[in-house]
Amino acid sequence: MLNAIPGISCVKPEGAFYAFPKLEMKQPDEHFVGELIRETGVVIVPGSGFGQVPGTKHFRVVFLPNELILEKAYKAIGQFFVKYQKKFADLVKVQFLKKWYTDFYDLLRSVKIINNLNDQCTIVLFSFFPFLIT
Repeated sequence: MLNAIPGISCVKPEGAFYAFPKLEMKQPDEHFVGELIRETGVVIVPGSGFGQVPGTKHFRVVFLPNELILEKAYKAIGQFFVKYQKKFADLVKVQFLKKWYTDFYDLLRSVKIINNLNDQCTIVLFSFFPFLIT
């Protein structure tokens, strides 16, 4: 059932009561899982907590419930995955900018341009990147 969802692939589990589907997306699996739970109520766990290969995205799902419940959950995951990809396409760009800003800020601190958070330089940077204030 999970392999029928475009962008999700899953090796058939052998001897376990959970599956570890791979997500073909750029966004973090933690973010996907959080949004899925919030919007659909379907509970899965981010694969990043289970030692997945770096650079890959997965989730862990238990398949102990009966088939009707699983079918409903997988359908909800599939429908949500399509919406999620569209809604959060720019999430990776924002994360890149946050990383860039953090690296830039650290560089400025290392050359003693910024001494504390009250410096005018910090205020100027935050005015260019207001989404960094979280």
